[in-house]
Amino acid sequence: MKKILLTVLAVLGFVLAANAESFGTFTITVNTPATIAIALRNVGDTGTYGAWAVGSLSLSASSTMITDQAVLVKNTSNVPVNLTAKASNTAAWSVGASAGSSVYAIALAANAALASVGVPATALSTSDVTIASSIAVGTNQFVLAKLSAPTASTTGIQQEITVTITAAQ
Repeated sequence: MKKILLTVLAVLGFVLAANAESFGTFTITVNTPATIAIALRNVGDTGTYGAWAVGSLSLSASSTMITDQAVLVKNTSNVPVNLTAKASNTAAWSVGASAGSSVYAIALAANAALASVGVPATALSTSDVTIASSIAVGTNQFVLAKLSAPTASTTGIQQEITVTITAAQ
């Protein structure tokens, strides 16, 4: 009986050893691409922002957007973004840090709360200038602008200024 029991235990031990599992693990690293996107909307978020129609502006005068004219910048990205802005030269005027002869100045201010935007003081140039940082996913910034007309101009023709707002990570 001992011989049979030992044989059964030996066979059972072999079966158990044959059925033992061995395993390993590995890691998968996946990077999903960031989607960077913003939408420029009117202050009431009822449509795409059109244009700020300043109208006639005397030499050396300035005009500042009122809150009803603010640009609503919506972060529709899937990551936080920084906002930069730049302004174009026109056919007759150049953009500068301050107004001068045939030089206009434009400044922006941005804030998540329209009532807290403040006086536009970040002067734009033809290169990107940071106007807001670390804008969370799904949040907004309100932007106001102040335009200062040149002190002298060689033309009385209407000028069209393009302001470009860019989002980047």
